[in-house]
Amino acid sequence: QQHLSEQRLAAVLKGTNDGWWDLDLITGDCFRSTRLLEMISNTASQQPFVGGFWRERIHPADRERFDWLYARAMADVSEIIEAEVRIQRDDGAYLPVLIRGSVFQDGNGLPVRFSGLMQDLTERKQQEDHIRRLAYYDVLTDLPNRRLLQERIETLSRRSIRDGTTFAVMLLDLDRFKGLNDTLGH
Repeated sequence: QQHLSEQRLAAVLKGTNDGWWDLDLITGDCFRSTRLLEMISNTASQQPFVGGFWRERIHPADRERFDWLYARAMADVSEIIEAEVRIQRDDGAYLPVLIRGSVFQDGNGLPVRFSGLMQDLTERKQQEDHIRRLAYYDVLTDLPNRRLLQERIETLSRRSIRDGTTFAVMLLDLDRFKGLNDTLGH
């Protein structure tokens, strides 16, 4: 029965595009799936990630939040860690990922394992950027649109009130531009 369960688990994990790991917090040994290794190093070799894998590879701007979530899980405040971070690949580039992990404890309540999944968010981030670009820039000219201008003015206005500074908006009126607008649109 256990062999059948292991086969089912292997089939499920092979079919997913997520990388997964199982870190022994006592020995520092970490088993990683082939997909996780491909995400990090573009190779499936089993080079050891001993202990410092999380700390060293997470983007410095993302570390504090991840460390806070990890510490809460280790202290048994929360069972699951879920965080979007950037993980540094072997080539130096950062890969946006979603980390979902669980800390497992022994009978005395001490953390002994950290296991979970790492999902590549590259495609989702590209789609979000594309949608943001469509919302704030003209498709024809690739210039900022009226919506972006309004948001920037609102931001400057709030900052001006808060900091006691001033700002200016310049309006440029071009003669006979109406014909171009009527032909190509605003």
